[in-house]
Amino acid sequence: LRFEKIISYSGEDLKLFGYNA
Repeated sequence: LRFEKIISYSGEDLKLFGYNA
């Protein structure tokens, strides 16, 4: 996936990736 898209997400998708938003 693209980091830009990850940053654009509020945080729900970030949790799916394993990031702590």
